Amino acid sequence: MIDYGCGKFFDKYGLPGNYAGYDPYNRDDKSVLERKYDVALCSNVLNVIMEPECRRELLNTLRNLADKVYITVYEGNGSGIGKPTKSGCYQCNRKKGDYFPEIAEVFGADNVKLTHGYYECAANN
Repeated sequence: MIDYGCGKFFDKYGLPGNYAGYDPYNRDDKSVLERKYDVALCSNVLNVIMEPECRRELLNTLRNLADKVYITVYEGNGSGIGKPTKSGCYQCNRKKGDYFPEIAEVFGADNVKLTHGYYECAANN
């Protein structure tokens, strides 16, 4: 399993087995991106990326990293009006369902389910 966007405290959990963490701002070991995983987690990352093309690039990376991808998003105030939250930080404020078209474009609509508050995606690589 890889946790994409794990933050800087990933190692403190002492997770056993085949776990890897990657965060472009806090953990720069890109070698973990060269492997294939059974599962990828991406929690509260899409919602802090302002540019649609950058979200698409991330989704393509996730699709290529693992067979199953689980994505959560934070809705913020749910207004759909994105804004900076503090210096260098951004929040899209989009509802969970608003991400479906972008995710389905990369994974295929038949391979994406929004259930229990998270997206479950099957990568047919």
